[in-house]
Order: sequence, then C-alpha cells, then structure tokens
Amino acid sequence: MKQKIKNIYIILTPFHFKVMKHLFKTDMQLDSSLIIYSKNIFDEINSKHTLLHPNIEFSIDSILKNPFKEFLITRNKLKTITKFIEKLENNYLFNSKIIITIGTEKDNFTQLLLNKMCKTNNVKLIAVEEGTGYYVNEKIKTKFLKPLYYLFSEILMGHKINYVTRFGTDKRISVVYCRYPEMLPSKRTNVEYIKFKLKTEQLITDHTERKNILFFSFPEQDLGKSLIFKQEIYLSLKDKYLKKGQIMFIKPHPRENINELEDILKNIPQIKMLDHKILGEDINFNKYLKIVNFSSSIVMYLLESKYPRKDIITIGLSKKPILSFYSQTTYIWTKKLLRHRGVWKKTYL
Repeated sequence: MKQKIKNIYIILTPFHFKVMKHLFKTDMQLDSSLIIYSKNIFDEINSKHTLLHPNIEFSIDSILKNPFKEFLITRNKLKTITKFIEKLENNYLFNSKIIITIGTEKDNFTQLLLNKMCKTNNVKLIAVEEGTGYYVNEKIKTKFLKPLYYLFSEILMGHKINYVTRFGTDKRISVVYCRYPEMLPSKRTNVEYIKFKLKTEQLITDHTERKNILFFSFPEQDLGKSLIFKQEIYLSLKDKYLKKGQIMFIKPHPRENINELEDILKNIPQIKMLDHKILGEDINFNKYLKIVNFSSSIVMYLLESKYPRKDIITIGLSKKPILSFYSQTTYIWTKKLLRHRGVWKKTYL
C-alpha cells in the first residue's frame, strides 16, 4: 500500500535544514511527511520518508552562450526531472490537500513539482527564508524578462519555468517565514508573513581575545567567475589582513568544488580550509579577529550575534552594497580589492 503524504519539505542548503528543524521539527517526523533533501545536507535527517533531490540545474546564461548544445542538454535535464516526479507519484499517495514547504522557488525541480501538484491537488505553499535572496530588489529589466522567459521556456522546453531573482514571490505562496519581514522590498496583501528568530548563543565584544581571519567563501560558477578570480581574492585578502603568524581559515560554500579548493590552497600555507560539512552558523566566531564574506547571508547571523560590525568585512561585485545588511559592515568592492594586487584586468574582465 502506498504511503499517504500530507507534507512535503524541499531542503537544499545546510542552513535551510537548520531553519526547517527550528520551525517544523515535529511535523517533519510524521509518517505523513516526505523530506526531499540536497546532497549538500550532511546532518542526519530524522524522518521516515526521505528522498535525495535530483540536483539537476541549468541557467539561461549557459543556453544563450551555446544555444544549440545547451538546448538539447536542458531538454534532457527536464526529462530527468519529469521522470523523478513520475516516480514520486508511483511510490506515494499525495493527499488532496497538501502542504509543500520550500526555501526557494528558483530550483527547477521545485518549479516542475509545483506545476504538476497545483493542477491535481489543493496545495498550500509555504516559503521559508534561507538567506538574502528574499531581500534583494528586482531590476527593471528583470520585470521585462520574466514573462518572456516563462513564454519561451514553454515553447522551447515544453515546461513553464519562472525566471526567479527574488525568492518568496511566487504567486502560489500563501505563507512566508522570514527573519526580517519589515525589510522585504515588497509584500503581497494575500500572503501571511511570519517573523522567526534563530537563537544565537554567541556574544562577542571588543573585549574578547581573538586572532586569525575567517572567510566565508563563494561558488565562483554562480557568479560566472573563474578559479583564478577566486584565488586572487584569497591572495588579496591575505595581503590586506594577515599579519605574521596569523592564518586565514576558509569556510567553503556548500556548492563549491572541494577538490578544486584544496588544489588552490595547497601552495598557500597561510590559508587553510575548515571542514566543508560544518554549518557556518555553528562556528565559534570568538576565535577570529575579522570575518570576511562574499556578499553572504551569514552577515544576517553575524549581526544578530553581536559580532563587532567594524570587523565584519563584506566584499561584492557591485561598487556599493546591494543590501542594507551589507551596509552595516565594512564593505569592499572587488575591483578595489584586486587593484591592491594589480590583477584587476586579468581576473575580473
């Protein structure tokens, strides 16, 4: 007999898993709950019904760069996702009224699953904030691209795919959990916004004895950058902040290639990598003199933890901070940082 499912949780990042457990731990352990999780989740998931997320992604940028090759690859990826959803339907009995909880609607599997489910079921869609993607402002050109992307994705790919730049804005969402509802760029009148707060056990002051530097690294492929760019960022930070006897510890991003990262660092003794399975929010910040991030959502957690704001360094691709969170830290434009080493043109353009 098929297991009846009333709740689906789609979890893609370690931090999102932490938030989900904080909000829905009891419900996630019910026999009627299905957890679909990413390979980036390293903690044990204490639920009866779990499935590994298909982890099949594509981007409009790659299609535009090589349309003929990427078009066929993307269609095959969509077929793989469709087969995965069909397998779900064969193995489980989904309740006519079902609750689906997500972190981002940008994920292609999530979009296709919602398209399918919303046709046959009464879906209550809940979005749970997993970072700064909920707080970004959409550019004007994005508003023009959205309907075109939606239209052409159906014509070319056979599936309606939304062009998503800001999370938590899908029209099917009825509830949004976020840490700072008051800082969302806009709200819909038919959506319930619920504020949540994570417990921050660390209290760090200027009187705490600290040494070394911590850098929350970044997946360069998400930014369309090269490994050379990343290496030069590391070296620029080393030159700018490290003193004799100090170490810069790298906290890898879940989507970073660990083997490539190790290859970059093997000849730089002053830079070492932390265990990539450690959640950033679980690191003891008291150890570090400064904490550097590449426009990361960890800033939100650091600000709550009372870490000295002057020692939070945010670097980014834009000349000025794109979010107010980053404005509360010491912000450095990457162009200015790389010019310090005289490598701007080689790595950035």
